[in-house]
Amino acid sequence: TSGDGVLNHSFDSYRPVAANESERDTGSLISVDSGPAQEYSMQHLGHQGRFFVSPGDDLYYSQIVGENTKTKLQNLGISICKKNETLGGFRANATDKKVKGTFSSQKMLFEDAIAWICEDEVVTVTPKTIRLRKPKFNGKTSMRSLRK
Repeated sequence: TSGDGVLNHSFDSYRPVAANESERDTGSLISVDSGPAQEYSMQHLGHQGRFFVSPGDDLYYSQIVGENTKTKLQNLGISICKKNETLGGFRANATDKKVKGTFSSQKMLFEDAIAWICEDEVVTVTPKTIRLRKPKFNGKTSMRSLRK
């Protein structure tokens, strides 16, 4: 570095991990199906919040696929593995076939996933993916309990 290098660190000491007192105010969007995520379904559910998966990603039951920003503290079971349902009849308008809605998708890094989860959620790490999961999910919409 020819004397131009800058060294910076913020290590103080090793301590036990303390419980996070301020948990998030949002709930989770949880998959109720297994299979690949479909863009059609994600566009129709995009108003619920932001997704952590992209179209085509393999999902499994009870995987957290997004953050529910629409309803405070509500865990919502959704099906984003549904394929586009074809419209029957010959007189279907082009506007009926048009998908109404957009969605935002952002992959989570390991550090982001650990910081985002709550007590009853886990992070599953494999060589190819980082997934969030809710082990005790029963397939129904539920309110998240606050631990204070």
